[in-house]
Amino acid sequence: MTKETKKGKRPTYEIFHVTGEGDEKARWVKVGAAWINKNEDYLFIDLKYLPLEKGRLVGQKYKPKDDQKESSKEEAQS
Repeated sequence: MTKETKKGKRPTYEIFHVTGEGDEKARWVKVGAAWINKNEDYLFIDLKYLPLEKGRLVGQKYKPKDDQKESSKEEAQS
């Protein structure tokens, strides 16, 4: 986890609005991001969209796109 929150730093979490249940019926829409403060006491949450329908907000650890591409390549090679 990051110890500092500075303008321009990558988020610690991506925030998604999730509707439905299960892998096939659930719909995940990215609505914002969150950063942990320097004391790790609370989160700064920046929502780009406010969900209007019933659902839940889920925070998922931020993974840079480069890391996602590499893990996909590793899985394809296995």
